[in-house]
Amino acid sequence: MYLEIHEAFSSLPEWNAWAETVPEIRTPDYLEDVARNICATGFVDPCAGLVPADEVDGGSRNYREGLVARACTSRYRALLTLLRDHVLANGWCSPIYLAEHATDFGDMLASRFPFVVTSEYMPNPVVRMRMAHIRHEDPLRLTFPDRCFDAYLSSDAIVYAASMETVLREARRVLRRGGLFAATFPFRYGEPDTEVLSEIVKGELVHHGAPAFHEDPLTRTRSRLLYYVPGWDIVDAAREAGFASAEIVAQSSRTHAILGSEIAVVFALRAIA
Repeated sequence: MYLEIHEAFSSLPEWNAWAETVPEIRTPDYLEDVARNICATGFVDPCAGLVPADEVDGGSRNYREGLVARACTSRYRALLTLLRDHVLANGWCSPIYLAEHATDFGDMLASRFPFVVTSEYMPNPVVRMRMAHIRHEDPLRLTFPDRCFDAYLSSDAIVYAASMETVLREARRVLRRGGLFAATFPFRYGEPDTEVLSEIVKGELVHHGAPAFHEDPLTRTRSRLLYYVPGWDIVDAAREAGFASAEIVAQSSRTHAILGSEIAVVFALRAIA
């Protein structure tokens, strides 16, 4: 039997208490069994419907970033599920901001929803000049007017901006009342506090230990500096930024091919303006 999980949590103690009731989500055999079944029989995409087995790329054992089909990984489908639920309640024509552009997911989202704005964060001015055809948006200083979107999606992107709190305040500013901010990120799901790896102090970049870099999808180089890895305090930070509610949603679904890596769930922040 496969678990269909869509649970929201406000704190680490809530998560720990619930996770103790489903020990299989931490079992490698369970993850492998779910992935194998998805690859053998296909799944139902949260927006596009039935995906046959021959369209599923199950080559990676990093299931959060794998099980690729129709421009989506498990992580993207977790975001799509949150967006689908929101637009079904608020209208398919809701204006949406996606904080990425140069991906298959960005193309797919723009093709499925009528009003989508996409961009990339390019802090390097040389890259901005080279990619002048792509809209640049700094998540710390968005150029959009106040209250202009009904949904803002960020897929593993906020950790490359120097201040988590400022990203959250900007997200709240550009969302209309009742708007959705949905974000995935590397998550310290077993820790209460965010780990700060690098920060800007009095205009100077300060590293706490060896700096961590991830690949930039635009340049294909490991040039994106990871500033922090959020813990459960991101929930309180979102509320302090002005969101009416905030929670971490844990999803795992055989039906929709949403599966984590070291643990079966994919985590996402859902904050409502």
